[in-house]
Amino acid sequence: MYLKHKIIPKGAVSWDNTGNNKAYQSRQVIFVLNPTSIYAYLSESDKELYNVTGLLPVPAGPAGSIAKSAWRLWSLSSTTPIPSSPKG
Repeated sequence: MYLKHKIIPKGAVSWDNTGNNKAYQSRQVIFVLNPTSIYAYLSESDKELYNVTGLLPVPAGPAGSIAKSAWRLWSLSSTTPIPSSPKG
């Protein structure tokens, strides 16, 4: 989807914690999770988008519930110049 079909934008691989906010506020996406900070911003800074934005719960899955997960990966190269610096 990233290389062949190009439906994932190149900037997505370097998305930081403000990515959802920037994408929604610039009208690049139509749905995001964690919208409360976006909604607060829109109420002060973009009334047009605020008026057509809704806060909705995540749709329930087929069993009536959802499972949200987040993954974090921290790695250290075996060739790091400071092998004693990471803390476990």
